[in-house]
Amino acid sequence: MGRLPMSSTSPAEPQAVNRLLNWRLLFECAVTHYAAVNATPKLDELDRLTQESPAA
Repeated sequence: MGRLPMSSTSPAEPQAVNRLLNWRLLFECAVTHYAAVNATPKLDELDRLTQESPAA
């Protein structure tokens, strides 16, 4: 298996990558939270309808 060549980077690049990853993680958590909050009433309604059905 080959090795990747070493690359020279400026000290600011790892900080920029870390900042980008932090923003991405924050965004993903916010989207997940938003989806969960909005799904809860729909899931409650689905549970209610399931319990009320004759086959339950």
